[in-house]
Amino acid sequence: MPFKELQIDKIEVKKGLNFRTKFDPKEIKKLSESINNLGQLQPIVVSTNGLLIAGECRLRAMKELGRKKISANVIRVLDEEKAKELNAAENIHRATLNKGEEAKACAYLRKRWESEGLTKSAGRPKKKEVKGKKVGKGKKLSHSETINSEKAKVEEKIKETGMSKASFLRKVKVGDNASAKVIDALGAKDITQKQAEALAELPKTAQDKILPDLKGKTAAETMMIISEVAPEKPKKKKETKAKGKKETPKKDAKKSKTEEAIKKFESEIETLIEDVDSVWKKLKNLSGKDRQLNAVSIKTFKRFKTTLTRCGTHVEETLGMM
Repeated sequence: MPFKELQIDKIEVKKGLNFRTKFDPKEIKKLSESINNLGQLQPIVVSTNGLLIAGECRLRAMKELGRKKISANVIRVLDEEKAKELNAAENIHRATLNKGEEAKACAYLRKRWESEGLTKSAGRPKKKEVKGKKVGKGKKLSHSETINSEKAKVEEKIKETGMSKASFLRKVKVGDNASAKVIDALGAKDITQKQAEALAELPKTAQDKILPDLKGKTAAETMMIISEVAPEKPKKKKETKAKGKKETPKKDAKKSKTEEAIKKFESEIETLIEDVDSVWKKLKNLSGKDRQLNAVSIKTFKRFKTTLTRCGTHVEETLGMM
């Protein structure tokens, strides 16, 4: 399709359509110098009714140069939502978004696919019989074949973004659940992708509350901070099989088993102490008896010393934890 030269003042830049919201003046200046020296190498994308879909950086650069016209690829778009979908896909593929903007774009694409029935129907098949889609003359796809076909479409769409499926879904999680402040912090590189994903597990008010404390923190430190504010998940109560009968708690049985194990362990330690004392007394009796000492393997003495040292270290560590 041949590109068209469009009047710049006739192109509409609609707020909220472009997922890229941060434009570095230095980058625009550099792009305008490149266009001035080499010409416009890449056309912008505009709908038939003059709505800018992709290429706002190039448009800004041309305006800075004082140009009146710009080369554009004009395409037919059904509605603004489709235009927004194309913008998200274009920006993700060209890697022009920061991580926060990218998360929002991925989440939007996922919702668009849901509205098209792709991701919803790609779930687990229902028990009731579902009629298949007609294919050709009288032939139908089974429900499982339909699901596999639509799963393949979703995976193909994700592949077109240049991301792996796992990476794409992690970004969707942030875009769907993270607060605006968290997404901005991610875009500004104040927090990492992993930190944003962890924050996305919390209510948005809690996210904003602890966000300032996460800058420069390691993954372990982040999880420690988040665990302090994360709401406890309610434990599910098991339903009793017979009506009117309450489930007998198993705490007493577990407690008795624990106590039994402790007593057994204490008994084993007492036996060990007695054995060590016995060996110690024999060693004392051997001191001064050169002939008998020489008969005992030096290697055995060294092993005994190493074992005692190791045992002493473990005892100190255990006492330190109590």
